[in-house]
Amino acid sequence: MPFNAESLTLLLVRAAGLEIQSLEEHAHEFGGCEYLLVAGPGQGGSLRLLFAMPQLAGPFQQQVLGPEVIDSVAAAFRGVAVVSRQPPEPPFHLALDVDLHLLARLSAPQQDGWSRSLASLRLLLAGHPLRQVFRALEAGTLQAGPPLVCCNTPGQVYVIKPAADSVALIFPLRFRSRQDCAIGVACLQEFVEARRGPSLGRAPTCSYSCQTREVPGELAGLDLSAVLGPGGCNGGYLTLTFTRRHVSGPQMEGVVWSMATLHQFVAFHVKATKAMMHTRMRRRVMAMIELLGAGGGGGAGAMAV
Repeated sequence: MPFNAESLTLLLVRAAGLEIQSLEEHAHEFGGCEYLLVAGPGQGGSLRLLFAMPQLAGPFQQQVLGPEVIDSVAAAFRGVAVVSRQPPEPPFHLALDVDLHLLARLSAPQQDGWSRSLASLRLLLAGHPLRQVFRALEAGTLQAGPPLVCCNTPGQVYVIKPAADSVALIFPLRFRSRQDCAIGVACLQEFVEARRGPSLGRAPTCSYSCQTREVPGELAGLDLSAVLGPGGCNGGYLTLTFTRRHVSGPQMEGVVWSMATLHQFVAFHVKATKAMMHTRMRRRVMAMIELLGAGGGGGAGAMAV
C-alpha cells in the first residue's frame, strides 16, 4: 500500500492513546522504499519507525545516509523522535524512536504536522544533496563548482552543476525498451514545449535533447558510463535551471521532492501513456467485433464469400 501522512497520523494517534500490546505495520513506497512501524509494551511509550531504501554504490549511499544526513534528520525531529545510533537490522537503514506520550499531549494540528514530517523521512534523505545546494542559492552564498553526480535509486542518476547565481540539474534518461523510449521522448518534448507557454513564464528554464551524443555543456568531460550501466543513456538529457526565486521560502521542499523523484515521474507517465493506448486499442477492437457481428446478423450465408 502507498505510505502517506494520513495513515501514519492515524497510527500515531491511536498508539499515543492506547496501551499497546503489539503493533507491526509494513508500508511500501515506489522506488523500492519500505517503512516499518513497531511498538509494544516493552518499549517505554515509544514507537519505532524504521526506513529502508535500495542499496546504492558507496559514494551515493553516503549522499543520502552519511553522518551529515543523519544529523540533519536528528535535528529535524528533535524533541519528538530520537535517531537510533545502533544500525537497525537489514534491510532497514534508519530507525527513529517516536515519543508517543509527547504526541498524545499535542493538539490535533501539531500531531498532524509532526506526522507529516515523519512521513516525509524519504524526502529528508533522498533530497539532502539538492537541499544543501538550494539553501546556498537562497542565501546567496552559492559558488560555481564542478558537477556533482547524485543518485537515490539504482541506475537513475542526476547531476548538480552550481553556478554563482543559478543551479542546473541535468537528468540522463534511460528506458527499458525502444517502445518506452519512443513514448518517453514524446512526453519530454511536450514537457519542454509546455514550459514555453505564457502561464509558465516564471518557471525554471528547461531544455531537452533526445540525441544521446549531444551531451549538455554542463557535463563536458564527465564520464557517466560507469554509473549508467551497459544500456547507457538512451533517452537523452533533460536540463532544468533554477534561480533564487524558484527555491525561496516554503516552496523549496516541493522543488526538492519533485527533482529527487523526477525519474519516477517520467516512468509513471510512460506507463500511463501505454495503459491509455492499450485501453483505446481494446475499445477499437471491441467496436470492430460488434460491427462485424451486426453485419453478420442476416445468417451464415450473408457472411459467405
